[in-house]
Amino acid sequence: MYLWYYPTAVRSYGDSRSGADTTAPNKPGRSNFKKSTRPDTTVKRKADNVHMDVDEAGKVTVFLFANPPSQELRCMICLELFKDPVITPLGHSFCRDCISRHLSNSDRCPVTRRPLTTKDLRPNLMANTLVDELEVHCTYGCQFADNGWELDEDGCTETTTFGLRKAHQKVCEHRPVTCPYGGVRCDLIPRIDLEEHVDHECPYNLKAREEEARERQADLDPLELATYLVVWSLAVFGLMQTEYFSALLTKASTPLIYLTGFPVVLAFLAVLLEYWYNRDPGGEDAKEKD
Repeated sequence: MYLWYYPTAVRSYGDSRSGADTTAPNKPGRSNFKKSTRPDTTVKRKADNVHMDVDEAGKVTVFLFANPPSQELRCMICLELFKDPVITPLGHSFCRDCISRHLSNSDRCPVTRRPLTTKDLRPNLMANTLVDELEVHCTYGCQFADNGWELDEDGCTETTTFGLRKAHQKVCEHRPVTCPYGGVRCDLIPRIDLEEHVDHECPYNLKAREEEARERQADLDPLELATYLVVWSLAVFGLMQTEYFSALLTKASTPLIYLTGFPVVLAFLAVLLEYWYNRDPGGEDAKEKD
C-alpha cells in the first residue's frame, strides 16, 4: 500500500487555505528592538522547504524544513503537507477537509474517478506520523530575504519536529513578548532580550523605579529608624566601656545624652504614635482615603 499516486493530469481543486491573509507577522530585531517589515508572501508556488501555518485570524507562521519533505507526504488536492490525512480503499491519501469538500460536489475519487463516499475513508496513521516527524527550524529563526525565506543567524537556531513546532514556539527564547512597563508603547521584544531592554532601554521602567523609590521614602518604617538609632546608641555605649574612650566620652557626657538619648526617645514616641494610629479605626479610614 502506498501513500498516494501522483498522475500528471490531476486537476487541482484549489488551495484549502485560499483566501487567508498571507501577510507574515513582523519579526523583531535583536539589537535595536525594532520591528522588521516583511513583504506579502502570496506566491503561486512556495519552495518545497517552506511551510506556512494559517490560523483562523489569517495570521501566517512560517517554518523551514531541515530537508524538503517527500512529495508523497503532500495532499493531491491542496498540494500541502497532509493535515489529518485519510486514505481511500485504493490507497490514495488526502487531507480530510480537502477530500470532504471534493466529495460534497462529486461522488467520485479525484484520481481514479471511481465511486467514492466519505464512509469509505479511513485515517492514514502512517502518513500522519511521517509528517509529524519531519524536522523543521523554529519560526523565530527564519527571515524573508531577496531570494525567499532563509535562516536568520541572529534568531533561534533550534530545530524540532513538525508535530512539536507549536509547542516549541510557545517557550522559545526568541518569541516576541510585550514589555511589562511600556506595553504597546514599546516594540515587541524577543524574550531573550527582555531583561536587557527593561534594565537599560525602557524609559517607562526608569520612571517606575523613580516612583517606587519615592514611595519607599514616603513609607519609611519608624520601627526601622528606631532600630538604627538603638544600634548607634549601643555602639557609643560600648565605646564608653573602654579605658581610652571612657575619659574622652565622660567629658562629653552631656552632649552625648542629647546625641544618643534624645533621638531614641523621639523614635520611640514615633513608634507609639504609629501603633496607635494603626489601631484606631478612624486612622485606618484616613489611610484608606489617602
